[in-house]
Amino acid sequence: MEEYFRDVYKMKSIHCHRLAIFVQLIMLILLLQAKLGVSFDSGLSNDDLIVLGNSELSAGNYETAARHFEDALETYLFLEPELQIEILTNLAKAYQFLGYFELSSKSLGKALFYAENSNDIGQFLKVYSSLGQLHTYMGNYDEAEKYLQKGLSTAAASEIVQAIIVNLLNLAELQAIKGKAEESFSYYKQAILHSRKIDDINLLSLALTNAASSAYSNEKFDQAQKWNYQALAMLPQVKDTRKKGHLMITVGTTFQKLSTVFQEKRDELTYNAYSVYKNAVKIADRVSDTYSKSYAFGYMGELLEKAGQLDEALKLSRKALQLAQTEQLPDAVFRWQWQVARILKEFGNLGDAIRVYRGALSTLKTIRHDLIISHENRNLKWNFREAIGPIYFELIDCLIEQYKFSDDNKMQQVYLHHVQEIVEQFQEAELEDYFLDDCQNIAKQNQRRVDSIIDETAVIQIIPLREQLNILVSVKDQNAPVEGTMIYLFFKDVKSKEVNNVVRTFRQYLEIRPGNKHLENAQKLYKWIIDPIKPILLQYRIKTLIFIPDLEFRTIPMAALHDGKQYLIQNFAIAISPGLHLLDPHTVNWKKARCLVTGSDRKGSGTTSLKFVAEEIANVRKYIRSETLLNDAFTLSGFSKIIAKNQFKIIHIASHGKFSGIAEESYIQTYDGKLSLNDLERAIKPSAYRGIPIELLVLSACETAAGNDRSALGLAGVAIKSGARSVFGTLWNVDDKSTSLLIDRFYKKLIKFPRAHDQTISKAQALQSAQKYFIEQDQYRYGHPCFWAPFQLIGNWL
Repeated sequence: MEEYFRDVYKMKSIHCHRLAIFVQLIMLILLLQAKLGVSFDSGLSNDDLIVLGNSELSAGNYETAARHFEDALETYLFLEPELQIEILTNLAKAYQFLGYFELSSKSLGKALFYAENSNDIGQFLKVYSSLGQLHTYMGNYDEAEKYLQKGLSTAAASEIVQAIIVNLLNLAELQAIKGKAEESFSYYKQAILHSRKIDDINLLSLALTNAASSAYSNEKFDQAQKWNYQALAMLPQVKDTRKKGHLMITVGTTFQKLSTVFQEKRDELTYNAYSVYKNAVKIADRVSDTYSKSYAFGYMGELLEKAGQLDEALKLSRKALQLAQTEQLPDAVFRWQWQVARILKEFGNLGDAIRVYRGALSTLKTIRHDLIISHENRNLKWNFREAIGPIYFELIDCLIEQYKFSDDNKMQQVYLHHVQEIVEQFQEAELEDYFLDDCQNIAKQNQRRVDSIIDETAVIQIIPLREQLNILVSVKDQNAPVEGTMIYLFFKDVKSKEVNNVVRTFRQYLEIRPGNKHLENAQKLYKWIIDPIKPILLQYRIKTLIFIPDLEFRTIPMAALHDGKQYLIQNFAIAISPGLHLLDPHTVNWKKARCLVTGSDRKGSGTTSLKFVAEEIANVRKYIRSETLLNDAFTLSGFSKIIAKNQFKIIHIASHGKFSGIAEESYIQTYDGKLSLNDLERAIKPSAYRGIPIELLVLSACETAAGNDRSALGLAGVAIKSGARSVFGTLWNVDDKSTSLLIDRFYKKLIKFPRAHDQTISKAQALQSAQKYFIEQDQYRYGHPCFWAPFQLIGNWL
C-alpha cells in the first residue's frame, strides 16, 4: 500500500495529484470500514444491519428488512462469503414475499455463486433450499423439485440431518401443492421420523403442524387429527417466538376445520382450537407479534360467531380488524372486515353491514390478483366462487333487503343499481380467476351500459341466491330517476339446489334427440324467469333480450325456454353479455367488411372429423369478401401472420374446440395442433389496441362441458380476452351439416338480405331468424333444439 501511495505522489499533473489524494482517502475509509464493521452513513455496524434485517423479516416487515439487507450489501464491500450468502438469501426471502420474484432470483443467483465457491456445505444447502422455495412460490414446480432434490441428496450424503428435514418439508409442501397427496405424506413422515431421531423439538413441531394441515387439505382427516394432536403436545416445549405463534395459529385452524368433519368430537375439537388461539394471544403479547394476535382474535371471533355468541364475536372480530389495520396486513384486514360485516348482518344492522362489506370489497381489490394467482389457491382445490363468492352475494342479499324495506322509488332504484354494480364486480373477478389475468381491462373508458344503448331492448340478470331466485330487468327509460335506466326486481322463492337440478336436467335433455323430455324443465324455467317479467316486456315493447346469466344458467341456451306453445327465440332476439358494460357498441356496415375464414375437417383427439367444413366455408364466402385458411393452411403460425397483415371485421373458425373449467385446457383445434385461448388473444387483441377490433369472432364447432358453469366462462370470456366485440359460439358439439346450414342462414340474413331500404339488422336478429327458420320450416329434420339452440351470440349484439 505504501509503494502505491509513493507512485501516486510522483504524478506530475496537478489534476492527477488531486485525484490520487481522493482515491487514497476512499481506500483508507474502506479499510477502516472493513476492519471496524461500521457504516459512516448510518452509524450501524454490518452486524447491526443484519440483526435488524432478520428482526424485520421475522416480523413480516419485508420492505424494511429488504432495505437493511441492501444497506449491508452496498455499504460493506469486504464481507466474508458466508456473510454475503446469509444476507443475500434473507434479502431474496424479503423480495419473494414482496412479490419481486426477479430480484429474489438474482439475489439467490449471487448467493449460489458464493456457495459454489465455498467449502461450506451448509451454505450451499441453504441457497438450494431457498431456490426451491422461491420456484415453488412462483409455480415453477419442475425447477423447484430439481433444487430441493439436489439439496436433499447433498444433505443426505453429508449426513446433515437438519438440512435433510428442511428439504423433506419443502418437498412435502411442493407435492401437496401439486395435488400428489401420497408423495406429500411420504415426505412428511420421513421429516417427522428424522426430527424425532435427533430430538429437535422445533423441527418436529413444524413438521407435525404442516403435515396435519396438508393432510386435512387432502381429505386425510384421521391422519390430520393424529398429527395435529401430536403437534399440540409439542407446543409447550417450543420457545416463545413469532414462529411459535404462527405454528399455534395453524394448529388451531386445523382443529377448527376438523370440528366440521368429526361431529361426535366437535365440542372437543372446537375447545382445543379456542384454547390454542387464546394461548397464542398471550405469546403474541410477550414477543410483540401483532400478526399472530390479529389472527388469534379473529379466529376466536369466528368460533363464537358460529356458536351464536354474536356480541363477544363482534368484539373480538373488531379487535382483530384494528390490529390488522394498524400493522397494514391487507389479507387479514379483508378477512376480518368480512367477518364483522357478517355478524352485523346477523344482528340485522343492514346499513352498517353494507358499509363494512363495501370496505371489505375495496380491500379485496388490492389483494385479489395475488390471491387468485397464488400457487396454493390454484392447486389446493381452490374454488373462487366457494372461497370468495359468498361475500358478494351476502352484500347483494343485504341490498335486496334494503330495497324491500324502502318505500321511496328513487332509493329503491339506487339499491338495485348497487346490486348490479356488485354483480358486475363479481363477474369481473370470476373471469380474472378463470384466465389468471385482468383480461377485461381494455379500453374501459369506451364502455357503455348495455341497458342504455338502444330502445326495445331489456337486460336480464339472473341471480340465484341460496333461498330465492332473483331476476333483475333493466330497460332504457329517460324518465328513470337514476342513470336513464329503470330496474325492476322479481324474485321466486325457490332454493338454489332445486334451480340447479332443473337447469342441469334441462341441459341434459336438450342434447338428447329425438324426444321432448326437455320441455318440462324448459317450461318450468320459463315460468320462473319470463312469466314474472312479461308486463315489463310488453310495456317497453321489447324485441331483444340480453341475458347476463350466472352459475348453471351460463350452461344453457335461454333461446330454448318454452311457454307451452313456443320457444322464447320465436318471440325475442336473444344475446348473452358477460357483464353490464360493452366496449364502444355500434352497428357495422357489413358490405365493406372483410372476413378471415378458417377451418379444419381433421379429426381431433376424442372427436369425429367435420365433413362439412368446406361447405360451411364456401357458404360464408358467398356473402362477404374473404381470405381462407383451410386444413393444412390453418396452422397457428399461418393464422397469426395473416391477421397481423390484414384488417378483418370477422374471423370465422370452423373447427373442433373445447371450453373447459380450466382456461389452460380450453382450445380450438388447428391442423397442426391446438390454438389456446392465450394464442387466440395474442393473435387477435393487437387489432383492438390499434382501434380496429374484430367485430365478430365465430367459433362454429366448439363445446362447453355440460354441468360445468366454469367452462362457460371460457366461451363468455373469449370476447373480452381477445378484444373481439362479439363471439358467436356453441354450447355443445353440433351436427356439422346442420351447423353449415344455420351458418349459411345467419350470414345471408346479416349481410345479403337485411331489412327493407338496405338497413342493417342486428347480429342477434340474424341469429334469431336462422333459429326460427329451423324451428318453423324444418320441423321434422332440424326442429329439435339440439340442432339450433346451442348457438349463442355473446357480447355486442348490434
